[in-house]
Amino acid sequence: MSSIFRFMSAAGALLVLLGAAGTRAEANAIYTVDRLVASPFFATVTGELVTDGTLGPLTSVNFIDWSLTIEGFGTDTLLGDLSGVNSLFVAAGDTLTATPEGLFFDFDGVGLLWVTNSGLPKVGSYWCVESAIGICNTSNGETIGSKSVAEGFRGWAGVQKIATVKTTAVPEPASVLLLAAGTLGFLVRARKRRS
Repeated sequence: MSSIFRFMSAAGALLVLLGAAGTRAEANAIYTVDRLVASPFFATVTGELVTDGTLGPLTSVNFIDWSLTIEGFGTDTLLGDLSGVNSLFVAAGDTLTATPEGLFFDFDGVGLLWVTNSGLPKVGSYWCVESAIGICNTSNGETIGSKSVAEGFRGWAGVQKIATVKTTAVPEPASVLLLAAGTLGFLVRARKRRS
């Protein structure tokens, strides 16, 4: 009787651990970027930004990686630390916020989101979202520059969504528990056959 009790206690502890692991949220968050500016030239930025999963105000330290493609009069890909770093990423001020729905920028605050492959304003290829800073433009808005040739700008006010959360399939805790219970049942049966 005591061996059955010990086995059931161990099985229960395993189920509790598996249940806790199944409800834990992923650490990193991936955001999809798909932006277009059309004045005076068409320019786009598409790709992904990866954060440490923080919700609320963000700065540069919260961004783990990025892979952004800038298109205008040419194409450049700006890569972060994990993707083959070839660009600089700056997020500063109080304007960039992460929510469960996406990344939002407050154009009425003071802040900057700037990804560039040159490190200099208006040189190379870059994506610049700013308010009251003046790195890429004197007006609050979004600037996309392509190979120092084409630059598009769009003025903004208020809070604007600049990236959307990329959803991934995460197994439900109930599914994990069902799998664990089946595995335990199989192990109990195998153990009984050996005895």
